[in-house]
Amino acid sequence: MFPKPHEINFGIGDAKEQISVFSQRVVVFIPMAMNGSSGQGEVPIKVKVSYQACDDKQCLFPTPVHWTYFTPERLNEAMAQEKAVVLEFTAAWCLNCHALEQTVLHNPRVVEALNSSGVSPIKVDITGRNPAGDRKLMEVGRRTIPYLVVYSTAGKEVFSSDAYSVEQLLAAIQEAQKSP
Repeated sequence: MFPKPHEINFGIGDAKEQISVFSQRVVVFIPMAMNGSSGQGEVPIKVKVSYQACDDKQCLFPTPVHWTYFTPERLNEAMAQEKAVVLEFTAAWCLNCHALEQTVLHNPRVVEALNSSGVSPIKVDITGRNPAGDRKLMEVGRRTIPYLVVYSTAGKEVFSSDAYSVEQLLAAIQEAQKSP
């Protein structure tokens, strides 16, 4: 149940506007099923909760990239839509991948470009067993990650790298959107 929202002035200088916010306790009910081997009594449960502060007009920083998770069919669908495609190869155990995500892919200008209507960002997560993702990594000529490939609206590779900057990625996306 959500508490009743209250209005606050949000913004800087003349750009302030009234928005509705919730600032009290929120109760979340999570249905669970326990298997028969759990026994009786207290059972510790670890829970991770994430949220994004939004109202009906905007979300506050950080805004996530709206990744599509890779399958060959999803990649083909994105290519067929004649959008620039940004293909990011990553894994949970890859420290360099996390460094690039934090320093480049979470940059507000990059997030805006990746979430724009002319771009399809696709994440290839090879953390676990992902034969299709492994095959795609080999198809682009790599065996190691991190790796990022940008395709033009015509499906032509315009950029690929295992270490890239905000400016390099933005330039590659711009080139991909212009290329026939």
